[in-house]
Amino acid sequence: MRAFTVVAGAIVVGSIVACGGGPSSIADDTYQGVPESLKGSAPSGPPIPVWKERGESFSITSWGSSSCVSVPTKIESSGSEVSIRFEDSGQQDCTADMAPTTHEFTLPDGAGKPPLKITLTYSSSEEMETVTLS
Repeated sequence: MRAFTVVAGAIVVGSIVACGGGPSSIADDTYQGVPESLKGSAPSGPPIPVWKERGESFSITSWGSSSCVSVPTKIESSGSEVSIRFEDSGQQDCTADMAPTTHEFTLPDGAGKPPLKITLTYSSSEEMETVTLS
C-alpha cells in the first residue's frame, strides 16, 4: 500500500508540474524590478543590459506585463555576439501594466570580451532587439 501511495503521489506531482504551463527559464535568476545599479535611473523602454560581474555575468531588464513575463529559453554565443531567445510565459490572463523584470545570466562559453552585442528574439512576434553591453 505504501509503494502505491508513493507512486500515486509522484504521478500527481508530475502532472501538476507538467500542467504548470509555460517554458522553463535558463536564466540564473529572474525578479521583478531593476538591478541595484539601475535604481532611480531606469527609464522604461528598450531592454537594458548591465554587468553583474564584468566578463562573468550580466542582466537584462525589460518592461512588460508583470503577470506574463517572457521566459528566456535559449542562450548562445559566438565571439562578441550573444543571442537570447524569449518565449511567451504561457499565462492566459495578463495585466496591462508596464513593469520591469530582470533576468540574470552567466556569460555563456565562447563569449568574447566586452563590448558584447546581445540580440534578443521573441517567439510571440519573431521580433529582434539588439543591445550592447560595454
